Amino acid sequence: NVGGKLQPFDKIDYREFLNGIVPPRNETEFTIYGPPLELLPESGTVGIFLYDVVTATDVAGTVTEKQNYEWYFTYTTRVASEQVAIKIAKGFMEVGTFQQRMMQAQQEKMQEAMRGR
Repeated sequence: NVGGKLQPFDKIDYREFLNGIVPPRNETEFTIYGPPLELLPESGTVGIFLYDVVTATDVAGTVTEKQNYEWYFTYTTRVASEQVAIKIAKGFMEVGTFQQRMMQAQQEKMQEAMRGR
């Protein structure tokens, strides 16, 4: 929920949660994906909701308790610029290696965009 409006997202955006298990007295970290930054208003509130999270089972593994969780974050966007140095190197690499590095660079770019950089 962003600024009071539900934001659609694909199943791929929350697949980490689908089979996520956090044993008692443990913690885990999940990446949360949302709408592209250019689609967000300049400021607002983001709500993240998890419903029917299993919090207890009996000895047979039957669910005996579920909880709902809600988190709210306020945000403000701002324009930022950053100078970078470009280094050009000549050489050859295998096609597979090139494709892998290009995919890796694209994933890093997407992660930076999701973090609001």
